[in-house]
Amino acid sequence: MLAKPVRGIKVTSGAFNKDPNGYIIVENRRFENPKHYLWPVPTAERDQNRNLGQNPSGNNIQPSNSIA
Repeated sequence: MLAKPVRGIKVTSGAFNKDPNGYIIVENRRFENPKHYLWPVPTAERDQNRNLGQNPSGNNIQPSNSIA
């Protein structure tokens, strides 16, 4: 999932960075070890279960309302 390019709309002409299927490549992502193994536990989940803690290095990440 993280090691694939983020694609946009399919285009038929223009000077865009496209994949072999004609979709615009918006961003190239890569898996970063060990950063992407553990993601932060959302605050709402920790509020519901006080026994949950935060994953290492997840303390400084702000919550996001967008779905990626």
